Amino acid sequence: MNPPHPDAAQPGNDSPGSEAECCPANRLRRRFGASRPKASSYHRPRQKIAALQQNLQRLQAALADHAMVCITDLTGIIREANDKFCRASAYPRDELIGRHQSAGRSNKQPPEFFAALWATIADGQVWRGDLCRLAMDNAEYWLNATIIPLLGADGKVEKYLTIHTDITASRDAEQALAQSEARYRSLVAAVADGIILHRPDGQAIDCNPAAERILGLSREELLDQDSNDPRWNAIHPDGTPFSYDQRPTLAALLSGASQRDITMGVIRPDGRRIWLNLCAEPIFDPDNGRITASVTSLTDVTHYREDAASLRDSLLQLEALFKAIPDPLFEMDGEGRYYEQHFAHRDLWPAPFNDLRGRLVSEVFPAEVAAAVLAAIREAAETGTSYGHQVWLDGSRGKACFELSVARKSGGCDPAQQRFIVLSRDISERKRTEQELLVFRRVVECTDKAIRIADANGRIEYVNPAYENLLSYAATEVQGQDFSIGIAAAEKPLIAAITDSLNKGDNWSGHIRLRRKDGSEFVSLSTISAIFDQATGQLLHSFNMFVDYSDELARQEALQRAVAAANSANRAKSEFLSRMSHELRTPMNAIIGFGQLLEADDELSEDNRDNAHEILKAGKHLLGLINEVLDLAKVEAGEVELSLEAVDCAELLQDCCSLLRPIADKSGIALQPGTLTPAVVRADRIRLKQVLLNLLSNAIKYNRPEGHVRIRGDYQPGGVAGYLRLHVSDTGPGISVEQQAGLFQPFNRLGAEYGEIEGSGIGLVITRKLVILMGGSIGVDSRPGEGSDFWVQFPLDRLPADLQQQSLAALDDRDRGGAAGQLRSVLYIEDNPANLKLVAQIFARQPRIKLITASTPGSGLELARSRQPDLILLDINLPEMDGYKVLDILRQSETTRSIPVVALTANAMPEDVQRGRAAGFADYLTKPLDIPYFMKTVGKLLKKRVAS
Repeated sequence: MNPPHPDAAQPGNDSPGSEAECCPANRLRRRFGASRPKASSYHRPRQKIAALQQNLQRLQAALADHAMVCITDLTGIIREANDKFCRASAYPRDELIGRHQSAGRSNKQPPEFFAALWATIADGQVWRGDLCRLAMDNAEYWLNATIIPLLGADGKVEKYLTIHTDITASRDAEQALAQSEARYRSLVAAVADGIILHRPDGQAIDCNPAAERILGLSREELLDQDSNDPRWNAIHPDGTPFSYDQRPTLAALLSGASQRDITMGVIRPDGRRIWLNLCAEPIFDPDNGRITASVTSLTDVTHYREDAASLRDSLLQLEALFKAIPDPLFEMDGEGRYYEQHFAHRDLWPAPFNDLRGRLVSEVFPAEVAAAVLAAIREAAETGTSYGHQVWLDGSRGKACFELSVARKSGGCDPAQQRFIVLSRDISERKRTEQELLVFRRVVECTDKAIRIADANGRIEYVNPAYENLLSYAATEVQGQDFSIGIAAAEKPLIAAITDSLNKGDNWSGHIRLRRKDGSEFVSLSTISAIFDQATGQLLHSFNMFVDYSDELARQEALQRAVAAANSANRAKSEFLSRMSHELRTPMNAIIGFGQLLEADDELSEDNRDNAHEILKAGKHLLGLINEVLDLAKVEAGEVELSLEAVDCAELLQDCCSLLRPIADKSGIALQPGTLTPAVVRADRIRLKQVLLNLLSNAIKYNRPEGHVRIRGDYQPGGVAGYLRLHVSDTGPGISVEQQAGLFQPFNRLGAEYGEIEGSGIGLVITRKLVILMGGSIGVDSRPGEGSDFWVQFPLDRLPADLQQQSLAALDDRDRGGAAGQLRSVLYIEDNPANLKLVAQIFARQPRIKLITASTPGSGLELARSRQPDLILLDINLPEMDGYKVLDILRQSETTRSIPVVALTANAMPEDVQRGRAAGFADYLTKPLDIPYFMKTVGKLLKKRVAS
């Protein structure tokens, strides 16, 4: 214990009415009957001049070693710098010398700050303060700087000497200390024991609410107490009152050494006698060792003395509560030696260190752990408490982070005699949560969608950079403001509707007109949601995610106008064609009617009869052209009504051939219909007949004399049940590649308009449009001089009978991946449970194939590396990363590079298939699966895998 100050008053000089009697410390002393500590002298060692000079030299050396020093000229250019300054800024010396000192400024301090700094040093005055700077890698660090103007021979400022001290750690520690102090104050206010803070003279200067409750005094009465007040009559533990000169006071109790477990009876102002257990601890000045204050804790132990059984029960409850604390608790001395320990849950603490009593922390833990523990103890020895030191240990549950909270239990100069309570709290989960929040914050800050978060009262708590860019508000300008700050005035009535939706737990989505800081407005597409307390159901936060939708709205409006204009043009064209049809059909009726009369006149000469025949022929051709033009107009206007049903193509082809056979026979063309298996497709019967008649009539018209027309069909896999492709082949002159480019253009007859064959040039255009409307496709393969093969393809209504009879179990050993009895493995990476179940049921019938499934790309890659399957089935649209990225990772790994990968996807457009094959997939299969083809592909790849 440090000696008391020599100027402290001596006991016995406080007679009534004297000056000493008026002293609050004396009044407190007399109240409790304690005496002051005796005074002792306080001496300071004298410093010799030689020692001072030596210390000055050491100080200069220490300054060079431990301080960052630089010299700048009057313009701020760095002319000299020591090594420590170069290391702190991360700049090489040759790059640092000659740079302007402002190159390392951060944006944490405004220009006005630096203007005042320069004004001070330019005036020849020394400037001291903190600076935030940026290192070469843009890392921020804080310096405590002293800038000294150096004068030249003329007495004017010649240059500036700057001495820096890195205070980054101390600033962080101050923030942590402030948080710890706030927690400490909350803890003191919340504890049930009374706590009173005194000056050395015994005058109370602060107390917690529990002290007021226990003593029956208000805070004002307690801080202004009088030691002669009869309300403070104290009694011995045996129940007899103290005499006046024996009555202990708080001042006497607290002005000396630490006191523990002092039991004292007190009569409260309301006359009730209570028993208090007092514990006092002096607070020393770390510089001179004097007592600066004292802390006393008051515990009301009345009920313990009156009821021993109740005391035992309470002690048991306290013990149970102590055991319920999940954090390891230790008692250690100042040298880091363990004395007592408590583990409520041993699985939270590393198993090898369960018994630490009597051992030094440096003996059982790594050096960095021991250093952190000893640093926390030293801090607690100086300040009484220590918080925030963290250590990482390998425990039974993996690597865990523990935060140390240290409180000084007893003082003294000898570290071996000091005692500290060390609480080790497992904060691993908090660390992981902080990391997750950091990742989430990074995503939020990088997204191009504006995000605004508000509290339950609608006050803005956070906005991301996209919000700042979109509305031109800085985050600091809107924080604490109502969330309607960015909503245009015309949209204010929407706020009530949005708030009502949030309170009901519903999301709100729609268009809101927002207003930027400069007053300009735009239409946003917003989604506003709420976050509720799961326990109470109360609204905690709301957030809005939105984008500028103005351009999209304008595009949609322009598209609607274009569609409306196109529809109007189509209607106008249809109306025009309809009117023209009516106008043309009237004279055509006369031409064809009178031509038929002339042709039937027996008295007509042979030449005139031929003339009438040509008139009728031309009239019928013109009528057919009118009908085809009207049909094309209907197709283009979308006015064709289709009724898709099961159509037997074999039967329909027989009808078409019967209709066209007279024309073919007249031209000497042989019609050769083949057998169609399969034949039942999904199409519109009338329009499919029109398509077939057009293709067959063209094959007859544009054939060579004595030629033939062949009709055949073949099965194409894909879709639900596959496709039927119908081929109509002729032996005509053929079509060149250049001519094929204009084959399906209206009124383009590819030069046939100069020949004798009649035609309109729009038949194939109508045919192509009808085929596409029915969900089919059309194409041509032709070589000049060899003929042409026109084909149309339609989806089958059902799987052909011969394919239906093929069981999945019909796959032989070669298709199943190798010799009989050899087990092959297939990995399927798919996030859709239904698709996983389908493929699992398919492979359940294959006893020699083992299916492995994964629902995420990460787990799929891990299974591919660890299991090395013979084949990988991969979906394209996966969460986290798509199938192309997964394929790249598989190809980069030495263990999975050779495994064939098949894409199973619903992306079935031709460009999708082309991209998949170019990416390196062994095959590209589209959904819905053609199961026989799928199993054939799997068997082929497994067989190839075995062979390799």
